[in-house]
Amino acid sequence: MMKNKSIIAQLIQEHPEIKEEKKGFPNIGKREDGLPFGNAVQKIEEAWYFYDSDLYQLQSKTNIIKLGSGNPISYHAFPPAIKNLKKTLKNSLFEYPEAAGNEKHRQLIAEYFKKQGFPTTIDYHHVIITNSTTAGFYLLLKALFRPYDVIIMTAPNYGLFAFMPERLNITVELISLEKEENYKINPKKLKQKIQEINQTLRKKYKNKLNYIPKVRAFFHMNPHNPLGTVLSAKDQKILQELGKVCFDENIWLIDDLVYQDLTYDHHNLAKPVATITKYFDHTISLFGLSKSYGLAKTRTGLIIANETVIRLLRDQLFYMMDSPSILQSSLLAGTYNPSRKTQLAHQKYFQKLIPIYQRNCFLSIALVEGIESIKDTKYYWTALKLIQKFLFHKRDLKQILEGIPFAKVVTIPESGFFLLIDFTNLKKNNIINTEKELLDFLYENCGTKFLIGQSFSWPNSEEMIVRITYSLEPKILIEALSRINLAIRERLNETNRSNY
Repeated sequence: MMKNKSIIAQLIQEHPEIKEEKKGFPNIGKREDGLPFGNAVQKIEEAWYFYDSDLYQLQSKTNIIKLGSGNPISYHAFPPAIKNLKKTLKNSLFEYPEAAGNEKHRQLIAEYFKKQGFPTTIDYHHVIITNSTTAGFYLLLKALFRPYDVIIMTAPNYGLFAFMPERLNITVELISLEKEENYKINPKKLKQKIQEINQTLRKKYKNKLNYIPKVRAFFHMNPHNPLGTVLSAKDQKILQELGKVCFDENIWLIDDLVYQDLTYDHHNLAKPVATITKYFDHTISLFGLSKSYGLAKTRTGLIIANETVIRLLRDQLFYMMDSPSILQSSLLAGTYNPSRKTQLAHQKYFQKLIPIYQRNCFLSIALVEGIESIKDTKYYWTALKLIQKFLFHKRDLKQILEGIPFAKVVTIPESGFFLLIDFTNLKKNNIINTEKELLDFLYENCGTKFLIGQSFSWPNSEEMIVRITYSLEPKILIEALSRINLAIRERLNETNRSNY
């Protein structure tokens, strides 16, 4: 009689990816139906495995500087949030919270967002607390989509979010953001995209399921990750048209606003589509404390939507974990609070925080395109002094101030802390020919690690685009980008020598 395999052996046979510990991120996962990821996500998967797994097999010659992080800048947490948390901790904690989160906290949050332009009719019934915006997005996918429905995302996008729908048998389709349109969504093109996809789905699934899959939602990031572009009140026409397209085509607009308060111009914050009353019922707004308020470790988020949507999300959350933590709703109610005192605290907090991000942004641009590319006198001298102070080898100062050969910035961010760098001219001059080759070369030779365009769906595969974070300390940014500068110069010299 054959001996049964051990329970662990059976588990490994069913999930071979867990046989050994994976360094870096956990496994990306797979679709529930066992099919391969769709075309858009397959490309991201390939790039992510190269970034997150294959590089570990290489031996870098120096200490690694990770420029691919999504962590915000090292800065103290928003004081009113911490104060409200401490107040909550003084109360009895033996009771479980409500399934959608503490009602008193949710009402304060609703009152805050009414002051931000949301419909005056909203109350706590329109708010649910989530464990981060990531968990909130997952709840939405579980609640609102059927297998083989489609969600449209932009290209570029936040690559890791693209995997989540596909794991649930939801198809991801992409719509490109164009340079000629300032990398902002074109509602007319979105409408055409929706109609084309729906037509294809009707043909593909006719008589195959007891329903016809359709485009169910457009996932809209405002501010955009990784571009840092912002649609504010100045873009009211685009926002109106976007809301109308989703309304007319009867799809959800999932409005991810997690970077909203890191809009550099606080007089023109990223504007939620849900503030247009007519389109509120078709819009689902995601907010969180990770990126703007120094609270990433708390994994705190919330969703604002029509109360019927909230009821459905409440059920989904209940199935998974009963209810969110009172600690999270307390932090949210301390942050998104309608009181005048909290509004003043917001002003004070961001008046000090935003200039730090802008300083790092222009310092990074100076290191990429050269100090003379900085036209703002304040940031010019700030960047120059920082480079002179922290550059390890002073003999390299002239080359560092000239910028990285053949590199240029894609667009100047209006929010967030990511900078996209275009290295396409390296390819045009036969110095380095692919994004992977660039990442491999710089990792091995100067110990820098960043995301390549394929990992966030850069729409033009002929271009070589990378994403770096500038939320690091100036000293580290200068070290990393100086290493890249000198390594590319050395590669350029080797190429020139080989041509003689």
